[in-house]
Amino acid sequence: MKRQEWKVLLLESESQPAGLKDRWTVLAVCVFLAVITFAVFGQTLRYEFVNYDDKRYVYENPEVARGLTWEGFRWALTYGQIGHWHPLTWLSHMLDCQLYGLQAGGHHLTNVLLHTGTVILLFLVLRRMTGFLWRSAFVAAVFAIHPLRAESVAWIAERKDVLSAFFSC
Repeated sequence: MKRQEWKVLLLESESQPAGLKDRWTVLAVCVFLAVITFAVFGQTLRYEFVNYDDKRYVYENPEVARGLTWEGFRWALTYGQIGHWHPLTWLSHMLDCQLYGLQAGGHHLTNVLLHTGTVILLFLVLRRMTGFLWRSAFVAAVFAIHPLRAESVAWIAERKDVLSAFFSC
């Protein structure tokens, strides 16, 4: 086959409806995306809290450090003095404190898992919207490991950005 024929064949195969082979390919791409995301951001599990906003958001915030409580839930829905009203962010930090205590690695793990979920959802949404498997995989892979995501994933107080990306997909 000539080069042009291969190109046409590749483009046609991307726009065909999903079959059984395509499902395995999609699953393989999702696994690959998860692996590269953890390869890049999994190292944050060894990091400590950042001595910037993490103390105000997590480890020196008594409402958050107590974990999930009814009083904390009410506080999360009404508090906005740091400059933002983001109850879901507060509740996710409280859940982390409930699960991991003040062990920073667990809080980082939540950010990495949220980012990994976002990457996979992005791939699936793009594939569904465009019908192009490999183009969608490429875009999701770039998003997964792009340096602009480092601050959002590695900085615990930036949970609001990771949550926003996850729920936007």
